[in-house]
Amino acid sequence: MPNLSFFMVNLSQRILSSSSEVGILDLKARFHALRYVKEVFKILPKNTDPIIIEQLIEKVPVLGRVHEVKRAA
Repeated sequence: MPNLSFFMVNLSQRILSSSSEVGILDLKARFHALRYVKEVFKILPKNTDPIIIEQLIEKVPVLGRVHEVKRAA
């Protein structure tokens, strides 16, 4: 079991370094939100506008964030 723990720590650090997330909690929130978006897509009608879908994918994962993303002025 310790090997799985080390693997998950290394994997999460790797994902964290290549994403815009600040911490592990933000990373977890992002993946939970992406799961929710996938479940919502199963409910939506098939003729949904692709632009709206892309906007959903960008905005929903930010909802559960712990750290706010700093934006340039």
